[in-house]
Amino acid sequence: MLGERRIPQEVALRQLYDMTAEQCPELARVWADGPLPEVSGACVVFVPNIRDHPEIDDWLIGLPDGVMVICAQEICHQVTVHLRMR
Repeated sequence: MLGERRIPQEVALRQLYDMTAEQCPELARVWADGPLPEVSGACVVFVPNIRDHPEIDDWLIGLPDGVMVICAQEICHQVTVHLRMR
C-alpha cells in the first residue's frame, strides 16, 4: 500500500496505525520505534523503518501465529510504501 506523496514514512505509517485504531478498536497494536518487541497473541506490529532493524528476518521467524507486521519504507524521495511482512 502506498502512502501519500511527500509524507515522511514514519508519518505515513502513523496514519495507518491511527486508521486501524479507529476502524478496528479491538485489534491490539504495537508501535515498534525502538528495539523489536517480544509479542504474544494476536496483534499488529508497526515498524517505522526496517533499515533500523537488520535482525528483522530472525525476529519475524520467531513470532507466534496471529501476529501481523507492517513496515514502512521510502521507495523514492516522495513515496512511502507499507509492506506486510507477516
